[in-house]
Amino acid sequence: MLDLALKKPTWGQKRVSNELRERRLSISAFGARRVWQSLDLQNMKKQLKALEAQVALDGVILTEDQLAALEKAKADTIDPSDSPPANRPTVRSSPYF
Repeated sequence: MLDLALKKPTWGQKRVSNELRERRLSISAFGARRVWQSLDLQNMKKQLKALEAQVALDGVILTEDQLAALEKAKADTIDPSDSPPANRPTVRSSPYF
């Protein structure tokens, strides 16, 4: 479970459950979620954080899926307050204002 959570951080609990079923391991989607909760990996953000920690400690080589997930997460977390404010005049939609 930990291996799948880090190798495929974009996979949800249902997909992990189905993948494990193909490997002849019977675990429900809820069971996968419970295991992730016990490992503090219940969402993709936490899984990616754990993956980054593993890379920093062990120097593992990331797969294309892992790199894409990390890049997307970083792009999604760009703080809009870092960009300069748009100094535009207020446009009013009614001619009566």
